Amino acid sequence: MSAARSYVSSSQRSTVSNKTINNRLSVLSTLLRYAFDLGIAPEPKLRFHIKATSADVPAVPMDDVRKLVAEATLFYQAAIMLAAEAGLRVGEIRGLQWSDVRGRGPIAALRGE
Repeated sequence: MSAARSYVSSSQRSTVSNKTINNRLSVLSTLLRYAFDLGIAPEPKLRFHIKATSADVPAVPMDDVRKLVAEATLFYQAAIMLAAEAGLRVGEIRGLQWSDVRGRGPIAALRGE
């Protein structure tokens, strides 16, 4: 068994997500390809892609989100709801502009890039 296969097996038995494993293997593959391009390593034969699974369980229970929203100022309420309901990350929320929002009222769509 190769070192990469051993890494994947041990990572899958731990709490590391498949997406994280894929990200790490991608970095390793890039480094090996770079070493090959410099002529200091053989051509890499690393070809892995672990199927990432999506969790149906929210990271934070909605009851906790509601409590957090109830205690937050209006400015933070919107950010908390975007993170909890739409899955946006902090950088994505901070980068939003009104031109990214289509529609008004209880339902709005965000324009992605």
